[in-house]
Amino acid sequence: MERIYLDSTTIASVTYNPDDKTLEIEFQEGKVYHYRAVPQSVYYSLINAASAGKYFNENIRDVYSFKQIE
Repeated sequence: MERIYLDSTTIASVTYNPDDKTLEIEFQEGKVYHYRAVPQSVYYSLINAASAGKYFNENIRDVYSFKQIE
């Protein structure tokens, strides 16, 4: 999985595993979360969004189950 670093005040970086559809998001404050059953199209939309934070809030945060890592 390739780590993508975003130019965002909210999200530092993301990785995506297409095999199990897990989206890992590292936030600027250092917390890391795994979001489950995320379609690859959502991942692509996130990394290409004009505002990754806004896209996350509107399309990922309250939509997919997640767990905090570490």
